Amino acid sequence: MKYFSAILLLFFLASDAIAQLTNDDCINARAISGISNYCSADAAFTTVNATESTVAAPSNWPASGKDVWFKFTAVAYDINIAVSGNVTGGGSTGGTLQSPLVALYSTPDCQSFTSVIGNMNTGGNAVTFYKGGLTIGEEYYIRVSAANNSTGTFKLCINNYNPIIKPGQDCSTASFLCSKASFTELNVF
Repeated sequence: MKYFSAILLLFFLASDAIAQLTNDDCINARAISGISNYCSADAAFTTVNATESTVAAPSNWPASGKDVWFKFTAVAYDINIAVSGNVTGGGSTGGTLQSPLVALYSTPDCQSFTSVIGNMNTGGNAVTFYKGGLTIGEEYYIRVSAANNSTGTFKLCINNYNPIIKPGQDCSTASFLCSKASFTELNVF
């Protein structure tokens, strides 16, 4: 009976270790490359089995929640981040996460955080985030959580891009009207 109990205990400890997320904290943030028009598959990432970070919640979050971390190196000045949880439409389900939250951080070592909170626009079970003025070559961290300690799967989309030139600027810095470069227009009427 002792041997059976010991084997059973080892089984539960091993299954718990397997279930732990590798990107549960900043120090083990999952690196995302190719962040110009990056989009994961539906339900590619999860907060299930995540723990609450020791990093304080951003000022516009209700609480830290059970969060996961990603990191990337900026290749352009502006970024759009979208997290899709339990949504439907356009053939995408996103995942199962309810009321996702997203934050962007700039830090050299996961110890001294400089929060770069921008516009976090929630819309049900999807959240979008825009931040301009990134430093090319600098490493940034993305934190994904959810309100009410909710956990689930989600889809992550990131577009790190250079903004289009504003109308009225000099001819030498004009935008090409016909090119394959992606852009985001913020003032559409």
